[in-house]
Amino acid sequence: MNDAGVFRLHPIQEIPAEELESVIRVNLLSYLHTSRSAAVADIIRRGKDGCIVNISSIVSMIGLPGGTAYAASKGGTTGLTVCLAREVARYGIRVNAVALGYIEREMIRWITEEYRSKVISRNPMRRIEAWEEGAKAVAFLEEDTNSFLWRTPPV
Repeated sequence: MNDAGVFRLHPIQEIPAEELESVIRVNLLSYLHTSRSAAVADIIRRGKDGCIVNISSIVSMIGLPGGTAYAASKGGTTGLTVCLAREVARYGIRVNAVALGYIEREMIRWITEEYRSKVISRNPMRRIEAWEEGAKAVAFLEEDTNSFLWRTPPV
Protein backbone atom coordinates (compact mmCIF):
# COMPACT_ATOMS: atom_id res chain seq x y z
CA MET A 1 0.00 0.00 0.00
CA ASN A 2 1.22 3.47 -0.89
CA ASP A 3 0.01 5.95 1.68
CA ALA A 4 1.93 9.19 1.89
CA GLY A 5 0.53 12.63 2.25
CA VAL A 6 1.57 16.15 3.06
CA PHE A 7 -0.87 18.97 2.76
CA ARG A 8 -0.06 22.64 2.40
CA LEU A 9 -2.97 25.06 2.22
CA HIS A 10 -1.92 28.02 0.05
CA PRO A 11 -3.42 29.82 -2.91
CA ILE A 12 -1.42 28.60 -5.90
CA GLN A 13 0.19 32.01 -6.45
CA GLU A 14 1.44 32.06 -2.85
CA ILE A 15 2.74 28.54 -2.31
CA PRO A 16 6.52 28.62 -1.92
CA ALA A 17 8.30 26.59 -4.61
CA GLU A 18 9.91 24.36 -1.97
CA GLU A 19 6.52 23.46 -0.50
CA LEU A 20 5.03 22.81 -3.93
CA GLU A 21 7.89 20.47 -4.77
CA SER A 22 7.61 18.76 -1.38
CA VAL A 23 3.91 18.04 -1.90
CA ILE A 24 4.54 16.52 -5.34
CA ARG A 25 7.61 14.60 -4.13
CA VAL A 26 5.87 13.03 -1.14
CA ASN A 27 2.34 12.57 -2.50
CA LEU A 28 3.17 11.36 -6.01
CA LEU A 29 6.85 10.68 -6.67
CA SER A 30 7.18 8.47 -3.58
CA TYR A 31 4.39 6.26 -5.00
CA LEU A 32 6.17 6.03 -8.34
CA HIS A 33 9.50 5.15 -6.73
CA THR A 34 7.97 2.58 -4.38
CA SER A 35 6.02 0.94 -7.18
CA ARG A 36 9.03 0.87 -9.49
CA SER A 37 11.78 -0.26 -7.19
CA ALA A 38 10.09 -2.28 -4.53
CA ALA A 39 6.57 -3.47 -5.10
CA VAL A 40 6.49 -4.39 -8.77
CA ALA A 41 10.03 -5.73 -9.02
CA ASP A 42 9.64 -7.82 -5.87
CA ILE A 43 6.29 -9.30 -6.94
CA ILE A 44 7.60 -10.18 -10.41
CA ARG A 45 10.77 -11.71 -8.92
CA ARG A 46 8.69 -13.90 -6.57
CA GLY A 47 6.54 -15.05 -9.48
CA LYS A 48 3.34 -14.73 -7.46
CA ASP A 49 0.29 -12.54 -7.79
CA GLY A 50 0.32 -9.29 -5.89
CA CYS A 51 -1.59 -6.17 -5.12
CA ILE A 52 -0.77 -2.48 -4.84
CA VAL A 53 -3.25 -0.05 -3.34
CA ASN A 54 -2.59 3.67 -3.72
CA ILE A 55 -4.21 6.17 -1.41
CA SER A 56 -5.62 9.13 -3.28
CA SER A 57 -7.95 11.85 -2.04
CA ILE A 58 -11.45 13.08 -2.72
CA VAL A 59 -9.90 16.56 -2.91
CA SER A 60 -8.48 15.63 -6.33
CA MET A 61 -12.06 15.27 -7.60
CA ILE A 62 -14.01 17.94 -5.73
CA GLY A 63 -11.33 20.59 -5.27
CA LEU A 64 -10.42 22.76 -2.30
CA PRO A 65 -9.45 26.41 -2.52
CA GLY A 66 -5.80 26.59 -1.51
CA GLY A 67 -5.37 22.86 -2.05
CA THR A 68 -4.35 22.90 -5.71
CA ALA A 69 -0.92 21.34 -5.21
CA TYR A 70 -2.34 18.60 -2.99
CA ALA A 71 -5.21 17.90 -5.41
CA ALA A 72 -2.81 17.76 -8.36
CA SER A 73 -0.53 15.31 -6.56
CA LYS A 74 -3.39 13.03 -5.57
CA GLY A 75 -4.95 13.29 -9.04
CA GLY A 76 -1.58 12.15 -10.35
CA THR A 77 -1.95 9.12 -8.10
CA THR A 78 -5.13 8.22 -9.95
CA GLY A 79 -3.34 8.44 -13.30
CA LEU A 80 -0.48 6.36 -11.92
CA THR A 81 -2.94 3.73 -10.71
CA VAL A 82 -4.75 3.39 -14.03
CA CYS A 83 -1.56 3.20 -16.12
CA LEU A 84 0.34 0.92 -13.75
CA ALA A 85 -2.65 -1.42 -13.51
CA ARG A 86 -2.62 -1.89 -17.27
CA GLU A 87 1.15 -2.26 -17.35
CA VAL A 88 1.55 -4.94 -14.68
CA ALA A 89 -1.70 -6.93 -14.91
CA ARG A 90 0.06 -9.50 -17.11
CA TYR A 91 2.27 -10.35 -14.10
CA GLY A 92 -0.76 -11.00 -11.89
CA ILE A 93 -0.39 -7.67 -10.11
CA ARG A 94 -3.56 -5.75 -9.33
CA VAL A 95 -3.30 -2.00 -8.81
CA ASN A 96 -6.14 -0.03 -7.27
CA ALA A 97 -6.71 3.32 -5.61
CA VAL A 98 -8.92 4.51 -2.81
CA ALA A 99 -9.77 8.22 -2.75
CA LEU A 100 -10.41 8.86 0.88
CA GLY A 101 -12.33 11.82 2.17
CA TYR A 102 -11.68 13.75 5.32
CA ILE A 103 -10.48 11.24 7.91
CA GLU A 104 -9.93 11.82 11.61
CA ARG A 105 -6.14 12.14 11.46
CA GLU A 106 -3.48 14.72 12.13
CA MET A 107 -3.76 15.99 8.57
CA ILE A 108 -7.15 17.61 9.21
CA ARG A 109 -6.54 18.97 12.69
CA TRP A 110 -6.11 22.42 11.10
CA ILE A 111 -9.73 22.76 10.00
CA THR A 112 -11.95 25.13 11.92
CA GLU A 113 -15.23 24.04 13.46
CA GLU A 114 -17.04 26.10 10.83
CA TYR A 115 -15.24 24.35 7.98
CA ARG A 116 -15.70 20.97 9.70
CA SER A 117 -19.46 21.60 9.84
CA LYS A 118 -19.44 22.46 6.13
CA VAL A 119 -17.56 19.24 5.29
CA ILE A 120 -19.97 17.17 7.36
CA SER A 121 -23.03 18.82 5.82
CA ARG A 122 -21.79 17.93 2.31
CA ASN A 123 -21.07 14.32 3.21
CA PRO A 124 -24.02 11.98 2.65
CA MET A 125 -23.05 10.10 5.84
CA ARG A 126 -23.08 13.42 7.77
CA ARG A 127 -19.81 12.72 9.55
CA ILE A 128 -16.05 12.55 9.15
CA GLU A 129 -14.68 9.14 8.24
CA ALA A 130 -12.88 7.11 10.89
CA TRP A 131 -9.38 5.94 10.00
CA GLU A 132 -10.45 2.33 10.48
CA GLU A 133 -13.12 2.69 7.79
CA GLY A 134 -10.56 3.75 5.20
CA ALA A 135 -8.32 0.88 6.29
CA LYS A 136 -11.18 -1.58 5.69
CA ALA A 137 -11.60 -0.31 2.11
CA VAL A 138 -7.91 -0.94 1.50
CA ALA A 139 -8.07 -4.38 3.11
CA PHE A 140 -11.02 -5.28 0.88
CA LEU A 141 -9.02 -4.44 -2.25
CA GLU A 142 -6.04 -6.44 -0.99
CA GLU A 143 -8.02 -9.65 -0.41
CA ASP A 144 -7.20 -12.51 -2.76
CA THR A 145 -10.92 -13.18 -3.20
CA ASN A 146 -11.13 -9.88 -5.08
CA SER A 147 -8.57 -10.96 -7.64
CA PHE A 148 -10.39 -9.43 -10.58
CA LEU A 149 -10.62 -5.94 -9.09
CA TRP A 150 -8.01 -3.81 -10.77
CA ARG A 151 -7.76 -0.19 -11.81
CA THR A 152 -10.75 0.67 -9.70
CA PRO A 153 -11.81 4.24 -10.00
CA PRO A 154 -11.04 5.77 -6.65
CA VAL A 155 -13.91 5.42 -4.22
